[in-house]
Amino acid sequence: LIFISNNNEIVLGQMWHKTLSNISSFGTNNDYITRRFAINCLHKALLQYPIKIQNKKSFIEPLKLLFQTVLFPLLLQLTKLENERLSRAQSQRRPVVNTNTSNDETISNNKEEATDDLRLKLLTLIFQVWLHDMNILIEYDTNNFHILWYKFLSTIRKFIFMVGNGNNNLVTHCCESLKNVILVFQASNIFDTLANRTNTNVWEESWNILIGQDTCAPQILQLKQEFVR
Repeated sequence: LIFISNNNEIVLGQMWHKTLSNISSFGTNNDYITRRFAINCLHKALLQYPIKIQNKKSFIEPLKLLFQTVLFPLLLQLTKLENERLSRAQSQRRPVVNTNTSNDETISNNKEEATDDLRLKLLTLIFQVWLHDMNILIEYDTNNFHILWYKFLSTIRKFIFMVGNGNNNLVTHCCESLKNVILVFQASNIFDTLANRTNTNVWEESWNILIGQDTCAPQILQLKQEFVR
């Protein structure tokens, strides 16, 4: 991409976002193997072999678009597909008698499909990318970072409700990851910084978004009780 863009970082950012968007479209394919391949590709592109840029400020908009138009929507769409897949796998599970090596391999592959939860993979990726890039966003997107933060929280809340009480381990992992982000924000005084920029109580608004106006996941309420300000 760097070669094709001729080192024009504005063009590079647009191409980078478009490439990741195209990859993510395979993450909502009806075929599980295709979805898994797409998630693995995103992981490699964003964490294993991240793009290196000189002028970080020029990458703010592509980075925001990555979250807003690629990762956040993908998490919710893929979660719906994975919920359906895992539900079918659970209902179709039957005792199988192994008679030969070929069947053993088939059973092994089916077991891997049933247990390899793409929701967890993508959720972990999003939190890792968020923690990796949030300082750049906070530093350069001085006026609007809080909007992206609120969108992040809203997506996490929707994810927790989509997963539901049927997968407490996944919800617990999500809440623990969110807790780590909040602790980093507190340690870096980010809540106070955002409050000064926006003249609003970003801390309270963050919890208002997570808790919502109607029902709230008990794990979120428990998480809030762990923080005292």
